Amino acid sequence: MHRLGNANPSISNMTASSDIMKAFEDLLAMLPPASQEAMRQLMASARERPRLGSLAQEALARLDAGDRESAVVDWVGRHLDACSDALAALQALPRGLQVYYLSFVVEAQVMNGGFNQFFWNSSARFAPLIAPALSDLGSPGAAEIFREAWAVAIAEGVERPKDCERSLEMFSASCAASRLQALDRPFCELAMHFPALREKIAATNDPAFDV
Repeated sequence: MHRLGNANPSISNMTASSDIMKAFEDLLAMLPPASQEAMRQLMASARERPRLGSLAQEALARLDAGDRESAVVDWVGRHLDACSDALAALQALPRGLQVYYLSFVVEAQVMNGGFNQFFWNSSARFAPLIAPALSDLGSPGAAEIFREAWAVAIAEGVERPKDCERSLEMFSASCAASRLQALDRPFCELAMHFPALREKIAATNDPAFDV
């Protein structure tokens, strides 16, 4: 389960999608060389998650819930990385798979660092797709909170800065000044139920999940 607190503008979850790994490398670049090496060794010693070549039902059925979630998100992330237009590629996937992935992305980002982190990081590119996905997931309340957060982000001009301008200090300052913080807790309370709702999609293939 993700937890709100100790916000980090670069890391949402130790999943092998390229967005998250790039964010991890961005964070490492801010650390002294010795700390960078220590963090890389820690990552290397972590238990390796399964990586699937396809999302065949028989392969997914052999995994427990945690590994299944990791494997699905990793598969979608690698699929999007291989495409020149990630948004179009995501929308071309079965609806259940879209809902699964998008709900994971917004859950991971907001649980880790609030809505400000979601809109600060590259996850912001998925903003137009999030609310409909949360509605299809079975969480209309979360969808409504996201719509409100997106409106606030637009009004406040929250956007991901250029890589050369990013820093932890800038992120912290943007959090302190934003009205987005008031929406974090009510969203996270609903997001705690997202994993079970995703499992239901994978189990029932409703909406369609098979690739």
